[in-house]
Amino acid sequence: MEENQIIEQLASHYESIIRLLGDDPARPGLEKTPMRAAKAMYYATSGYRQNPEQILRSAIFDYAGSKIVIVKDIEFYSLCEHHILPFFGKVSIGYIPDGEMIGFPSSPGWSTCLPAGFRSRSGFAPIYAGRLPTL
Repeated sequence: MEENQIIEQLASHYESIIRLLGDDPARPGLEKTPMRAAKAMYYATSGYRQNPEQILRSAIFDYAGSKIVIVKDIEFYSLCEHHILPFFGKVSIGYIPDGEMIGFPSSPGWSTCLPAGFRSRSGFAPIYAGRLPTL
């Protein structure tokens, strides 16, 4: 299914939700809300349509040093898988490179593609940690 079709279907569902909750999606102020919400949800779940390994592999560089690399305050956002409400924060990563290092600042898509979707906050760290050793 193509992006526009998905967004149109999501908008239709948001229109139904607004009606079910007792409001009129056609009233002034709400007439564009279903489409806005659909586009926002499509964007917030973009991680399902990205390949984090591919993004990370494009940011790997040769590194001759042996000292620990620490990258602090990488921003992320996600949606709670239990309530579909947003949560966000910052993550810090430390690792000892083995001949190569990951250029996190040059790979901003990484911090959005891993968490972008439905996640539990308690299971969030393993999503990040579990991907690094596989590269």
